[in-house]
Amino acid sequence: MWIETCSDGGGRIDHGILARTDQAWASDDTDAVDRLAIQRGFSQTHPAWGMSAWVTDAPNQLTRRTVPLRFRFHVAMAGLLGIGAS
Repeated sequence: MWIETCSDGGGRIDHGILARTDQAWASDDTDAVDRLAIQRGFSQTHPAWGMSAWVTDAPNQLTRRTVPLRFRFHVAMAGLLGIGAS
């Protein structure tokens, strides 16, 4: 069983709970372009296998940006790949 923690939407990871979980959701923002910066920051102090990164619908529900599916997958594969749809 995998246990995932969340950053509370602010890109902040609770290191106390991270010691007791398997992975962290780095941000509620799943826009692939935005995720480049989020994931780069996360990777400065945490391993890629500990970061959940999802491919979601286009246009993105938060930013309304549309980027190619291939790009969204490449960005998400920099972490622990997940696939979501509404």
